[in-house]
Amino acid sequence: MSDLVGRVLGQYEIVAELGHGGMGNVYRATQRSVGREVAIKVLPAHLMQDRTFLERFDREVKVIASLQHPRILPVHDYGEADGLPYIVMTYAPGGTLADRIKQSPSGIPLAEASRLVTQIAEGMDYAHEQGIIHRDFKPSNVLLDQKNNVYLADFGIAKVTADASNLTGSGSVGTPAYMAPEMSREGGLTRLVDVYALGVTLFEMLTGRHPFKADTPIGVLMAHATEPIPDIRAAAPHLPDGIQGIIKRAMSKDPKPRYQTAGGLAADLARAAGLPTATDQSPMSDVDDGATQALPSTPAPTRRRRLAIPAWGWVVVGLIVVAGVAGAWLAFPSVVQLGPDPGLTLALAGVTSNKQWTPRIQEFEGVKMALVPAGCFMMGSADGEDNEKPVNKQCFKQPFWIDVTEVTNAQIKQFNGQIEHTGYWTDDNRPRGSVSWNEATAFCAKRGARLPTEPEWEYAARGPDNLVYPWGNDFVAENVNTSGSGSEDVGSHPAGASWVGALDLTGNLSEWVSTWYAPYPYDPTDGREAQAGLDKFKYHPVRGGSWINLNTRSIIGNREAAYADSLRATIRNVAWYATYQDNQSGFRCARAYP
Repeated sequence: MSDLVGRVLGQYEIVAELGHGGMGNVYRATQRSVGREVAIKVLPAHLMQDRTFLERFDREVKVIASLQHPRILPVHDYGEADGLPYIVMTYAPGGTLADRIKQSPSGIPLAEASRLVTQIAEGMDYAHEQGIIHRDFKPSNVLLDQKNNVYLADFGIAKVTADASNLTGSGSVGTPAYMAPEMSREGGLTRLVDVYALGVTLFEMLTGRHPFKADTPIGVLMAHATEPIPDIRAAAPHLPDGIQGIIKRAMSKDPKPRYQTAGGLAADLARAAGLPTATDQSPMSDVDDGATQALPSTPAPTRRRRLAIPAWGWVVVGLIVVAGVAGAWLAFPSVVQLGPDPGLTLALAGVTSNKQWTPRIQEFEGVKMALVPAGCFMMGSADGEDNEKPVNKQCFKQPFWIDVTEVTNAQIKQFNGQIEHTGYWTDDNRPRGSVSWNEATAFCAKRGARLPTEPEWEYAARGPDNLVYPWGNDFVAENVNTSGSGSEDVGSHPAGASWVGALDLTGNLSEWVSTWYAPYPYDPTDGREAQAGLDKFKYHPVRGGSWINLNTRSIIGNREAAYADSLRATIRNVAWYATYQDNQSGFRCARAYP
């Protein structure tokens, strides 16, 4: 793609090639609109051949762009032009950690290495807390400014091409010299693969060479999986005795005894170097906190019948997938002045129209939730049932999160939810029905969440524009489950998404809310949000209608008109007692921001 020099992609004029790798070329470019220099990574054109790539590209890069941390290089822009997807980042002529290692063939001094690792760990742990795994961490993805401070580049971008590569047959993304043994195994992609890569990088920083050598990428991968971790003191005898223990733990082939955070590694290294640490952790205080489980950004592994293949065999299988993908994502040197995240700033300041908001999705404990920004809307409908009147204004001073989909059978299993009935439809991706209000409340609490209030639910469905349906003001049968024969897999109607990205807010199953049933106007102080409940509020409304919920005002003989009326976002159906269950009622959870 070196022939791109001189061409214009969107508002970016390509000036010069900075480098190239297996997953894209990097160029210096001029952003014409503001006249600034930027670095632009152009991904291979073949990724555009898959019709779902752009959707994934858009979704994942938005998550990556949300990373706002002094040690992470931000994504400024992304898009597609002339059939080429691209990502725009800050450009500055500096160097990378790989360059710094080359300048010190016998190893970087321990004190300097400790300072760099501490800064790397700050950015790495922050991203992990947001549910994002780098997947291809290595020295060339670590930028150094003129004062030798660290900025991590390409954090999480590997996931975009990994998903696309799995579709196009190219395989997953990674560089064999830094890949943890478990990356080739099902369910092995956790934040600990980044910690392992940091351990390899530390070995390289202190010795000037990789811990394992082989003539082929396969040989390198097999060495990581099967060979003992070399003694770092053989290459750098001047290092303190404790360094080898740090390397062994960071590069443990079994993830469980490995450092569970990058910060734990950095703290032990600082102590070994005789430097002050950010925390007073003891070497063994960084225990397994469950991080060997897949992170939120990692899909739950599919259960398959396995052959008894040894660890090295999985490595060979993994290499067949990643062969030819050893090319690096190229990093861009930078001195960065980071500003506030515009999306979060808007969420806190509040919106006045649906169009102001771009859906922002984050995972909590493996469950996708949509951020609902602060703002106001008119609750209820002057044209609806009596219990939808009077229309009353409700405002939210703080954002909140709401599940993207209804709680599924798979989630109930994941969190070991104690639900009395299994429901009529038991497929993992079906919404869990036959759940009482009491059970739904308890389940959400187990997830560290809660049921949404009535106004929260309706605001997430309608927004400041006060839409009739989550997708707009006109009924579209294809946007909702109107089968009349049962629930469907969650997310089966993506075109019916609400303005915040929530799916199935109407249709499929009706949904419990926290609120006890009471007439409008809604008043949270009158007892309707009291968990204990009062006699006059002994019923609960369910919101959103269901697959068979035809309201009494429906037009007899006209099925679509009946659904158009009964699936409005303002409909309130009374679901009786807190112990009531039926196959039309499900739920989703909410939680406070942040």
